[in-house]
Amino acid sequence: MEQRYARPHVQGAAAGMPALEAPRHVEEHHPKPALYAGIFVVLFILTALEVGVTYFPEIPQVPVLLTLALAKGALIVLFYMHLKFDSRVFSTFFLVGLILAVSLIVTLMALFFAHEREPFDQAAAARQTQGQTATGAGS
Repeated sequence: MEQRYARPHVQGAAAGMPALEAPRHVEEHHPKPALYAGIFVVLFILTALEVGVTYFPEIPQVPVLLTLALAKGALIVLFYMHLKFDSRVFSTFFLVGLILAVSLIVTLMALFFAHEREPFDQAAAARQTQGQTATGAGS
């Protein structure tokens, strides 16, 4: 009679015990050392390309160097910081911090480079103030 209530997919529930889930063996994916060596070689090649680009002025320097730097940064973040194999929560934290840092830098650049600033020339400033006082005194 006891077997009538037993369900094969729920262990221990028929005996009045809470059903326990069988332990799962979660294998974390750790890259092999060969992958790290391959990433190192790719980073070395990208660095050599960056250096090589600087010797050819006809190549548009800034876009090419920024692209190569972003590729290197992405490889470092994904593999050496293990964000490719970690939880998405860590990737989200990293991206939020990166977005905040980039926006801070862009904001400060806009603040300080929005207006052209001339070097301060004391003689020109003295002449300008003398001209303003001379016109103000004559009125």
